[in-house]
Formats: sequence, structure tokens, C-alpha cells
Amino acid sequence: MTRLLIRRLVHVIPLLFGVSILSFFIIALTPGDPLSDLLSNPRISRETIEALRHRLGLDLPIYVRYGRWLIGLLRGDFGLSLQYQVPVSSIISPALVNTLILSLSATLVSLLIGIPLGVIAAVRRGSVIDRMCGFLATVSLSTPRIFLGLLALLLAAKTGWFPIGGQYSSSFDRLTGVEKLMDALRHLVLPALILSLAPLAIYLRQMRGNLLDTMDDDYVRIARAKGLSETAVIVKHARCARRWVRSSRYSATQSETC
Repeated sequence: MTRLLIRRLVHVIPLLFGVSILSFFIIALTPGDPLSDLLSNPRISRETIEALRHRLGLDLPIYVRYGRWLIGLLRGDFGLSLQYQVPVSSIISPALVNTLILSLSATLVSLLIGIPLGVIAAVRRGSVIDRMCGFLATVSLSTPRIFLGLLALLLAAKTGWFPIGGQYSSSFDRLTGVEKLMDALRHLVLPALILSLAPLAIYLRQMRGNLLDTMDDDYVRIARAKGLSETAVIVKHARCARRWVRSSRYSATQSETC
């Protein structure tokens, strides 16, 4: 697992570098610059705008600007927001924390729902539950996320079960500790559920497929023949088989140990 994480991190570095170059050059090559709007202001002279453009380095070649931006980024300096006149890091930090909370919540929901549904679909292969799980996975993967978000907004507006937007209610500061937690969770449930649908479908399909492959192995049939209950076969033997199959080190001796 450690080697896998290291390899993934190593692969992410050139990807992020390429994305940063592409994004920076696309924005820089568009007509105008952040100071173009000031040209329409008659109270600001063109000399003042040019001096400000020189101070910000907007008159430098694009590769020089990218180099300066990259060096500042590596030092933790994200620059100054011209719109809000505050450091960019102070704007990104709250949004980054909220994004992290939402992503972790969606991942947790997808794992808690997708894996049990995959197990149930595999155990009830060919049943109505299995077909419903397959339908759910297909719809979740084929429906655009933005369309699901619009449906969620419509549901929230029509039923009033969930808030339409925001992270907290307007009366959040007047609530007690438990009430604040429940208010935050109420605002988090619907976005996390929508974001979890796609990974939920992937976990469901992977779990169902892996479990079906494992349940057809000979040692699982032997376990049933020995009189073990279906729950013991699924929870103990199938789980152990999946672990060894993934690591490609499964053997008959190890199956007996399981």
C-alpha cells in the first residue's frame, strides 16, 4: 500500500505541473489582462494603469510570469487577489476546508452504501434486488452530475426537507453545540449524497464482481459442504479470498488458514 501511494503521488506531480502550465497559458493568452477593466474608468489615467501593470509584472513575457508564479507557489505565496485586495491564500483556505469535508463525506457515504449493496447483489444474484442495484449503478454512472444536482435542488425546493444552499443556517450563531452539528449535517447530506453516487456505483459493481468470482471457487464450495453457514462463508472465506487474490499470493495452504 505504501509503494502504491508513493507511485500515485509521483505520477500526480507531472500531471499537476502540466495542468498548471496549460491553465496559466490559456488564461494569459486570452485578450486583455486583469487591469483591462480600468481602461474604461475616466478617473484613472493610462500612465497609472501602465505603471501598475509594470509593478505587477503583467508586461513581462508569459514564460517569465509563469516562472515567477511557480516559484511563489512553491514558497507558499499564492499572490494577491486584485478583486478583493487580500492574499489569495486567505480566500482559498475556507473553500479548501469545505471541499475536503464534502469530499470525505461523499467518500464515506459511497463506501458505507456501495460495499453492502455489492455484497447483497452478489448473494442475491439474479433477484429483484440484484437488478435494482444494477439499475442504480447504471443510472448513477450515466447521468451527468450537474443534472443530478439540479434534481437535488428541485427536491429541496419542493419538499423543504433540505436547505437549498449555504453551509449553515442564518441562525447558526444562536444555536447550541448539538444544534450546530445537526444544522451543518443537514446542509451536508444532500451534496454529499449527490457526489457519492458515481463512486458508490463503482464500489457496488467491483464488490459484486469480485465476490461472485470468489464464491465460485472450489474452496468456498468445500466450506459449504463442511456445513458452514452462508454468513460465515461470505464474511470469512470470501473476504480472505479477495485479499489474497488482490495480492496474487493465494494458495491452497493459505485458504485453509483462512
